[in-house]
Amino acid sequence: MIGIIYNPLSRKGANRHRVEDIKKILDANNFPYEYRETECPLDGIRVAREMAETCDTIIAVGGDGTVHEVINGAADKGVTFGILPFGSGNDAARSLHVFEKTDEELADMIMHPNVKDMDAGYALGRLYLQYVTFGIVSDVVKAYQSLKKPGRTAYPRAVMKVLRKHKAKHYHVKLPDREFDVVADYIAVQNIPTCGGGLLTNPSGKDDDRQLELVILNHWSFFRLLRNFIAVFTGKLMKQKNVDTIPVTEWCEVKADGIECGSIDGELLDFEEFHAELYKVPLKVLH
Repeated sequence: MIGIIYNPLSRKGANRHRVEDIKKILDANNFPYEYRETECPLDGIRVAREMAETCDTIIAVGGDGTVHEVINGAADKGVTFGILPFGSGNDAARSLHVFEKTDEELADMIMHPNVKDMDAGYALGRLYLQYVTFGIVSDVVKAYQSLKKPGRTAYPRAVMKVLRKHKAKHYHVKLPDREFDVVADYIAVQNIPTCGGGLLTNPSGKDDDRQLELVILNHWSFFRLLRNFIAVFTGKLMKQKNVDTIPVTEWCEVKADGIECGSIDGELLDFEEFHAELYKVPLKVLH
């Protein structure tokens, strides 16, 4: 049985009509499924856990936040996951090449599934598909959430709002074979190439190579940071001289000088340090 979990808060319900269209396609083909909606933030964890008792595939309908909740509710149940990318960022769906699919193609993906392995990271007691981070991206997420009118230009507008006030910070990094200190504008352990709705912060990242990447934007100057963000939009970040990328095949620890706002898959949290590692087994996902 396939289960479908829709987050009606995603994009304030703007894509509900697409959900209904896909359900009509499934119904027209007499395709059985269980359908449920979340009722509040983080409710996807509970719903996915309950649904995993009767379903062997669970489809998260919404954005990256919904996907984050669903995998954390059912990853240990051995189910296969799918994504209907009806949120704002949809970066996990971009990595799986699901973001570009039409409603008809998404319905076909559910009815005639192709399954692949997808890596996940583990940090702060939860799984993640995108990143766990300190630095400017967390500030951008906060600025994005404060915008009264999101939309296609929301993330670039949030970036410009944050750049004017941003200050680099000191972090201590520890890996199995070394440890060092950095002053950075951004430091993250990432899994897939993008975050923030297609921003290429880890363009060389792959979702099925059994490794994560430690990405560090070393602080040089405001103008270098501005060039970094231009490079993010053009996919050339790794060519910037102040950017370091280190493969993480085991674990990585990052500690700030004190508690600060960080984020994991777009969810803002206050913490002082994180220990990130590759999740023990790949997830099974539709693509």
